[in-house]
Amino acid sequence: MSENPLGIIAAILILAAAGGWYYFDKEQKTSLRVAAARVHYNASESRLTERRQILQSLEMNQDVYQRAHAAYAQVTLAKERLDQITRQIFTEQQRLEQIVEARRRSSVGQSVSQLVLRDGRTYKDARILKVEDETVSLLTSDGVLRLPAANLPDHLQQYYRFDLAPPPPPPRVVGPTDVNSPEYQAALRQAQMMNQREMDKFQREEYQRKTTELREVIAAYDKQISALQKSKNDPLPGMDSRIPVGTKAWEFRKRDRDKRLEQQIATAQQKRKETQAQLDEMSRKRFKK
Repeated sequence: MSENPLGIIAAILILAAAGGWYYFDKEQKTSLRVAAARVHYNASESRLTERRQILQSLEMNQDVYQRAHAAYAQVTLAKERLDQITRQIFTEQQRLEQIVEARRRSSVGQSVSQLVLRDGRTYKDARILKVEDETVSLLTSDGVLRLPAANLPDHLQQYYRFDLAPPPPPPRVVGPTDVNSPEYQAALRQAQMMNQREMDKFQREEYQRKTTELREVIAAYDKQISALQKSKNDPLPGMDSRIPVGTKAWEFRKRDRDKRLEQQIATAQQKRKETQAQLDEMSRKRFKK
C-alpha cells in the first residue's frame, strides 16, 4: 500500500500547528499568570506599606499615650504630695495656735510683781485676768484695766505671741506644683522647727510651773504635819483644860485627842506621799525625754 505524501505532509502540518498553538496558549496563560501575580504583588506591597505606616502611627500614638499617662501620673502624685505638705503646714500652724492659746489660758490668775508699760506707766502686783489677741485685762490697784497688746513690754509680747496671726485655711490645689522645690521644703522645715521650739518652751514652762506647785503643796503638808505633832504636847483645849492633869478623865481625854491627831497626821502623810509620787513621776518622765 503506497503512502500518500500529501496526507503525510498535511498530518505533519496539523501536528505542527497544534503544537504551536499549545505552546502559544501555554505562554499566553503563563504571561497572564505572571501579570496577575505582578499586580497582586504590587497590591500586596502597597497594602504592606500602608499597614507599616499605620503601625508606625500606632506606635507613635502609643508612645505619646504612654508619655501622657506618665506625665498625668506625675501630676497626680505632685498634687497629692502638695496637698499633704499643705495639710502638714496647716496642722503645724494649728498646733502652734493651740500652744499659744494654752499659754495664755495658763497665765490667767498669775501675778506680775512689776509691770512697766511702753508709755512709762508702772503697776505693781498686777494680776492677769484675761489675755486676748489684741488686749490684756489686768487687776491693779487702780482697778480692772484693759491694755492694748502693743503697750506691753517686749518680753510679754514675745511670750504671748501677739504677732501670731490665725492660720489661713489650707489652699486648694488647682494645678501641678513641684513639691521638691526649695520653697516648699523650706516652708515645711521652718514650720516644723518653729512648732518644735514653741512646744519645747511650752513644755519647760509647764513642767516648772507644775513642779513648783507640787513642791509648795509638799511644803504645806510638812508644815501641817509638824504642827499636828507639836499639838500633842499642848494642853487640852476648851473645857478639857479644866480637868486636873494626871486624873483618869484627863488621861482619857488626852488619849482621845492624841488619837484624832494621829489620824490627821496619817492622812496628811498619805497625801504628801501621793504628791511626792506625782513629782517624782514628772521628773522621771522629764529626764527620760
